Amino acid sequence: MTGVVFDFGNVLYHFDYGRMARELADDAGSRLLDGFVGSPLQLAYESGRADLDDVLAGFARKGFPVSRARFLEAFLGVFDPVEGMAELVRTLATRRPLGLLSNTCPEHARLFIETVPELRHIPTRVYSFEVGHMKPHPAIYRAAATAMGLPAEELAFTDDVAELATAASAVGMTGIPFRGAADLARRLTALGFTELDGWDAVPA
Repeated sequence: MTGVVFDFGNVLYHFDYGRMARELADDAGSRLLDGFVGSPLQLAYESGRADLDDVLAGFARKGFPVSRARFLEAFLGVFDPVEGMAELVRTLATRRPLGLLSNTCPEHARLFIETVPELRHIPTRVYSFEVGHMKPHPAIYRAAATAMGLPAEELAFTDDVAELATAASAVGMTGIPFRGAADLARRLTALGFTELDGWDAVPA
């Protein structure tokens, strides 16, 4: 086992769409987001088949017109770092190739994820909207392995959604459901990442 590929949401950073709803319109925003999160529109957005204009038009059709600037302010404010992960990434980066694989949209990728300082240690990033497929489609895991320049069998992949971690095995990766930084360190140590032996999570 050579490298590690990380999911972003709820692995490196928590995200809370409820915060976005409260920022936009309290109860009305919550009802709107209930119809957006996991909807065909969001899936199209994160697969590169719809853009932000399509999303805003969809909101307007549901009786909730919102400006691009106000939407982005709320949309980019849903993240907080996962405790211990910045330190774990820094530890691995001294010896291992690291990658990022995320189901996400252009705005979250370019306006937030790409600005996160600790991601300088994760030079390879693969986003669903660029690939045109979302996890658990095998094509996106293959794209990550190709971008890493390593056989899939040499990569561990961790995701907070167990099914998405397990799906990586279809292309040969070792999937690890994410259950916190310390648990991930133990699981990677068992796979031969000896630099994490005895590692203790330190808040980022």
